[in-house]
Amino acid sequence: MRVTQSIFVLLLLLSINGQAQQTSSYNLDFEKVEAGFPQGWSGYGTGKPSNYKISLDSVHTRSGKYAVSLEYVGDNPDSEIGILFFVPNTYQGKKITLSGYIKNKEVTDGFSSLWMGIDHPDGKNFVASGTVKNVNETSDWQKYELTLDMNPANTRQFILSVSLSGGGKVWFDDLKLTVDGKDIEELTPYEIPPFAAESDKEFDKGAMIDFPDLNQQKIDDLVLLGKIWGFLKYHHPAIAKGEYNWDYELFRFLPDYLQADDNKQRDRLISEWIDKLGFVPLNTIDRPVLGEVFIKPDLTWVENSDMDNDLKERLRYIYQNRHYGHHYYVLIEHFGSPLFLHENKYEQMSVPDAGFRLLALYRYWNMVHYFYPSKYLTDKKWDEVLAEYIPYFMDINDRLGYERTVLRMIAEIRDSHAANLLEGGDQIRRSGGQWNSPIKVRFAEDKLVVSGYRALRDTVLTTEAADSVMGLKKGDIITHIDGKPVQAIVDSLRMYFPASNEPTRLKNMEFEMLRSNRSVIRLNYLSSGESRKKDIRLLHPYYVEFYPSDTTRYTLIGKRKDIGFIRDEILREEDVPVIRKVFAHTKGIVIDLRCRPVLAGRALSSWFVSSETPFRKCTRGNPNHPGEFYFTPCDTVYPSKGPSYKGKVVVLVDENTLSEGEYQAMMFRAGQNTVILGSQTSGADGRVSDIFLPGGIKTWISGFGVYYPDGGQTQRVGIVPDIEVKPTVKGLAEGRDELLEKAIEVVEKEYKSNGA
Repeated sequence: MRVTQSIFVLLLLLSINGQAQQTSSYNLDFEKVEAGFPQGWSGYGTGKPSNYKISLDSVHTRSGKYAVSLEYVGDNPDSEIGILFFVPNTYQGKKITLSGYIKNKEVTDGFSSLWMGIDHPDGKNFVASGTVKNVNETSDWQKYELTLDMNPANTRQFILSVSLSGGGKVWFDDLKLTVDGKDIEELTPYEIPPFAAESDKEFDKGAMIDFPDLNQQKIDDLVLLGKIWGFLKYHHPAIAKGEYNWDYELFRFLPDYLQADDNKQRDRLISEWIDKLGFVPLNTIDRPVLGEVFIKPDLTWVENSDMDNDLKERLRYIYQNRHYGHHYYVLIEHFGSPLFLHENKYEQMSVPDAGFRLLALYRYWNMVHYFYPSKYLTDKKWDEVLAEYIPYFMDINDRLGYERTVLRMIAEIRDSHAANLLEGGDQIRRSGGQWNSPIKVRFAEDKLVVSGYRALRDTVLTTEAADSVMGLKKGDIITHIDGKPVQAIVDSLRMYFPASNEPTRLKNMEFEMLRSNRSVIRLNYLSSGESRKKDIRLLHPYYVEFYPSDTTRYTLIGKRKDIGFIRDEILREEDVPVIRKVFAHTKGIVIDLRCRPVLAGRALSSWFVSSETPFRKCTRGNPNHPGEFYFTPCDTVYPSKGPSYKGKVVVLVDENTLSEGEYQAMMFRAGQNTVILGSQTSGADGRVSDIFLPGGIKTWISGFGVYYPDGGQTQRVGIVPDIEVKPTVKGLAEGRDELLEKAIEVVEKEYKSNGA
């Protein structure tokens, strides 16, 4: 796991060099040398560079003049070193194999490995990757190989790596890359031909469709069209092969469709439209079973609709003989999330016309319908959302209205990863207010409570003086803002704040509550039980420090400084071996996940288990059977070498614990003596998928489902704490961290009960 994560991050930095490589001789035997380093290869590492050594060895070779050696020369082997090579071409074939010889000497706390990744043409995602490891402590030259499925249309380049994780010394020699058994250096690079869909530019300046007034029949017809358009997009072979710009085919079809007088004419038009796409041959490909099926495709809308039998039979036939293999519009990338391809953002359109607005709804609805793993957890039936939002998308007059309608639609999936418009939401942000308050607030006990002040910069209003100038203190309860009750404001904003659950929604609102386009707002509040009013001056965002820095990565806490504390947000890889030394004999360890943790925290989990322990399993979509989701094998925490940690581990979580934080909470929960303490987390774990919509809008969805090994749900419910503790108004007034206090109490109590 560690190898793949490190390489994934480093590729973002190194890919430019990889693209520049144009040689057809790939120096996989390390015989070409430049400045004492194998030509064309790039070094990388984690931890301190001085702990590892990369060199060419002319003595310990399998053949030729040189082999590459990687050696650990430090004291705490918990990092890795390696070299990368980019093959900046693709080739025709179905299987690509990397082979090579590895020799180990006194390898401890890790392994040597070969790694290969297939980089997608977007340069941001792996189509596939794999690792083969030599876990022997000491071994002579042995051959290792790994094979990945490939598709040239999905490939930008191949990335190769040899690495050492842990301590010791290893050698690599005689690497070879083959496609379907043929040496890659003997093959001609494959030029991907252009897709016919890419030459269709007819509606680049607008769909220019006149929509009639929408009565219920027209809405029903547009609902049916949206479902059929999406069904064909993801099932019909001609569309999957990129023969049609499916956005623009919608615009060509709509004018006639909108004139249909009855169901008979409607169904005839749809049948003729389908027939124009060409003959669909029988698909006799043996479709492999990918795993235990968790969700089956939902095509009940076909059988339950009022379409005639002839049209239904056409759709059934396409479903039974649907496309198999590379798809022009979607693939499931290596980590399990859908990667939506060739989805034009049409960012030149400030206010997309009615046709493009309908396209935005159709596109998003079908992406969710076929590839969102948690569609079954939405509050509304997803069918109802399509019908409800057609009038909303037709009744838009300006950019702000468009952004708000899109955001409301996104909020329907109840996913904390889809919390806002990542791109294209400028009008919403402006409408929220250009002025900010340095007053920090949070919801506690169903009240909006002052929790402190943000630091200020470049202003005479110092942080220390802010309390007296502003007149509010910690623990004050705000009841009205500009005369409006706080609860009424929350109710009015709720639809524009997507979240998996209510605590996360309220957390996302906290920052917005005291924003305004007016430089002064009036607050009604309770202070020590007394009702008060005050006009509060707001500041330009420049003067407010929204992200204060805290440099404490780990420390000792408690009365006797005998409890370890780790702040996972800023932890470094080199901290992990130090923590294991310093905290080895503490009473307990408190890990704070009320943040956006870094990957380094994952390495701690192996210290808390004494045996292999599964901690989660996932569902991923099947691109060859849209709408199907199957379980993947469980992810497992493997114990590190040496004794495991014996003390109590308390993990702090709350609504700020999102995605990677929830992943790490699940890893730590696998520990033999771990408890989760706090409140409901954000309920959105796993890798995200980008979705682009007309008007330059970008949002996310959670790309795969995350469950406990027993099938217990995490999406929306989050990581449920073993011990529930929430901040109180009293605690905020006193400036206390009540979760941390309780964590120390739990550690002390268990330590005492064990007779220590």
